[in-house]
Amino acid sequence: MISIMEANETVKMITQENLDVRTITMGISLIDCIDSDLDRLNEKIYRKITEKARDLVSVGRDIEKEYGIPIVNKRISVTPIGLIGAAACRTEEDFVAALKALIDTGPDKSYRIVCDNLNTHMSETLVRYVAEQIGYEEPLGKKGESGILQTKATRAAFLSNPEHRICFYYAPIHCSWMNQIEIWFGILNRQLLRRKSFVSVESLEQCIRAYIVQYNKYFAHPFKWTYASVPEIQREDAV
Repeated sequence: MISIMEANETVKMITQENLDVRTITMGISLIDCIDSDLDRLNEKIYRKITEKARDLVSVGRDIEKEYGIPIVNKRISVTPIGLIGAAACRTEEDFVAALKALIDTGPDKSYRIVCDNLNTHMSETLVRYVAEQIGYEEPLGKKGESGILQTKATRAAFLSNPEHRICFYYAPIHCSWMNQIEIWFGILNRQLLRRKSFVSVESLEQCIRAYIVQYNKYFAHPFKWTYASVPEIQREDAV
């Protein structure tokens, strides 16, 4: 809940300091779109985003007129696609299809995608799709032999080019050791999910939410950093 002090600070920021609120963000949960069938998953994502965010731009303009505050960015924030698509994405083609479902909601927009180092996230299929979307016309080479497609590293370098409209940011290898939420995911798995079955996505979500409430009330505590770095192993780049 927003406190009176926070509300007063916001009013002061606008009326006295002449600062503008330049961005509005609409959050859209895609949890209920999870489906083991990729085509149904894509359709659910497309339908929900286009329906929920249909009036976002016009509502932003109305807010501008009502309060006299210029809003430059009107954006949406969705549940991480990697989380939603995990049930359906088993191959590099599946990953590209899930990505396409997202990009089709705004074909001319820019996308910044954060993901891990799975081979499917640096695949030949993905490079060819992104090249087509951004209008890249130079030769891509051949996987295992030459050019952008030659190795996993060359494909990742192309996909993570910040000048591209569609750009991937890859988490460092072993970064899960640096992300304390991974520890909590392990606790969740051991204490709740392991050897359990659920009749639906809804029942799984309800069970997890109930566990979170109980954990936060009785067991939540800071995690101590214990991971020791190891020397980097020199190896031939993967293809």
